Amino acid sequence: SFIEVSPNPIQITRTERQNSTTELNIKNTGLVNLTANISLTGEGGASEVTGLWHKTSHRSFTGKKTWYYGQENLWNYDAGDTSGVLTFGPTTVPASDPNLTFHYWRQTESLDSYDVSKIRISTNNGLNWSTLESLTHKDGVWRDHSISLAPYVGQNVMIQFYFDTYDSWYNGYEGWYVDDI
Repeated sequence: SFIEVSPNPIQITRTERQNSTTELNIKNTGLVNLTANISLTGEGGASEVTGLWHKTSHRSFTGKKTWYYGQENLWNYDAGDTSGVLTFGPTTVPASDPNLTFHYWRQTESLDSYDVSKIRISTNNGLNWSTLESLTHKDGVWRDHSISLAPYVGQNVMIQFYFDTYDSWYNGYEGWYVDDI
C-alpha cells in the first residue's frame, strides 16, 4: 500500500511470510531519507498458526477477540480430518511465576480419543514436542486453567495448543476457544 503524507510521501510495504511473520517496511520517499523495518511475529503474538485456528470476535472470555479452532460463521470444525497448531514463543520461563495460564471453552464429541486438545511444549525451537496436558472438558463452559512450567525455569520454550479430529466423523461441534494466554 502507499500513503501520501504532505509534503513528503511515505511508502509502506507489508509482506506476509509462511511462518506467520509480517514484515512492514516504511520508507520516506521525500526529501528526508528515513527507512524503518518492523517485524511482527504472527497474529496476536503467535509464531505459528495452522489448520482452522484464527482470531474471532464470536466468543471471548475477555476483550474483543479470542483464538478459535473452527470455521467462522459455521461455528463448527466439520471440515474433514483436520488438525492445527497455535504456537507461541520462544520465550524464557521466568523463575518468579513459572505458570502457563489461560482460559478455554471447548465443545467436542464425547469420545476422548477423538477431537483431541493438547497443550504441548518444546525446548528445542519446535523440533520435538512433549504433551504437558490433554484437555477433557468438552461441555462448552469457559474454564480458568494453569499449568506449572517449573521444570522449565530459565529455559527457552515454545508453547503449542494442538487440536486434531483424528477422523472426519462427528465434527459438527463448535470447537475450541483459547483466551488470555
